[in-house]
Order: sequence, then structure tokens, then C-alpha cells
Amino acid sequence: VLVHRITAFAAASSDDPTPRKKYMLTSSDPLVLKQQADALRAEADALRVQLDESKEEAERRRLARVDGLIESILVNFTINDDNQLLNTEETVARLMQDERLSV
Repeated sequence: VLVHRITAFAAASSDDPTPRKKYMLTSSDPLVLKQQADALRAEADALRVQLDESKEEAERRRLARVDGLIESILVNFTINDDNQLLNTEETVARLMQDERLSV
């Protein structure tokens, strides 16, 4: 009787219209996951480096722009590397207003 019930249960299970997927872990699955995680970490590190470089470049451009504005507002004429003729206070004030409005 017991054998008959086990056989009937097995037959009923195999007739299940919605078969369930069975996931069997193999010994390589943890290794594959570790490799994928390592690859994602490397990609994240590369993106972090790229982002840092981009921020540094943006800061260099900003500083160059500020230096250029200061130079254009304060310096009237450059004689050589050590000597410059500066604008008057009135000219500097006017240039600062003009630059503020154009920026």
C-alpha cells in the first residue's frame, strides 16, 4: 500500500501543469559571482577616477577663467613679465560692472 501511494504521488507531481524551476548551485557559482563582483568593483573604481579627473579639470578651467577676468579688469598694459600698467580705480569699477553684467 505504501509503495502504491508513493508511486501515485510521484505520478501526480510529474503531471504538474506549472513546472517549477530547480536551481542547482554548482561549485563554480560562487566563483562566478566573485568574478562579477570584482569586475563591477573595478568598473566603479575606474568611474570614480574619471569623475575625479573631470572635477579637477572643471576646477582648472574655473581658475583659469577667474585669472583671466582679474587680468582683464586690473591690467591695462603688460610691459614684460615683471612690469604691468594697472587700470585706475574708476576703470576697474566700470570693468567689474561690465563683466558682472556679461557673466
